[in-house]
Amino acid sequence: MNYRMLALSVDGSILKENGRMSRTTKEAIEFVQDKGVYVTLCSNRSHQQLEKIAKHLKINHELISYGGGLIAGKADKPLHAARFPVEMARDVAMELEHFSCQIVVEHEKFELTNRQQQPQNFLGKMTVSLSESLFSQSVVDHLSEHIDLHRIEPIRFRVHFETEELKAIAVKHLHERIPDVRILDLRLDQTIYISTKQATKAESLLFLGHELG
Repeated sequence: MNYRMLALSVDGSILKENGRMSRTTKEAIEFVQDKGVYVTLCSNRSHQQLEKIAKHLKINHELISYGGGLIAGKADKPLHAARFPVEMARDVAMELEHFSCQIVVEHEKFELTNRQQQPQNFLGKMTVSLSESLFSQSVVDHLSEHIDLHRIEPIRFRVHFETEELKAIAVKHLHERIPDVRILDLRLDQTIYISTKQATKAESLLFLGHELG
């Protein structure tokens, strides 16, 4: 059987727990690419993070980022994006603003975050949680109003809570108020990822496979 596409997960797969990549892995990927196999990366990471990894592996194809929310070779030229409609994004932000949490609105070109008055220990936790971003985040006072005013269609929300209990309450609340969202909880810390239900890795792989024929 001849394989035409190879989709690789990143964390815990091609990258070890320490964030490093083995020479064997890199050589194996180069080998299949030399055989004409279309190699892509598929991850919950942002497109910018995947671009850095892809460059190291000499992968020049479309990448599946944001947990399936974006398929793109270049961020400014997406092949497919499962975006929030403006009104839905505004409503998600509005519901989240009822809770004590740090909200990051993720777009492939920028990120927005809310201004919060938090205890110092929570600010320290948020710094660690949000340090994965490669963007310079713009801070706004009211995300829901900003999204509505500037007609922003984000790919995903990344939200960090102070406690597991507060996170669980917020997740239940969101499912009741906005049932058409997909909430991903990796259970690594008090962070959740909110996207549209269409933004899945499986759907993106099917879309990309169809485009490749």
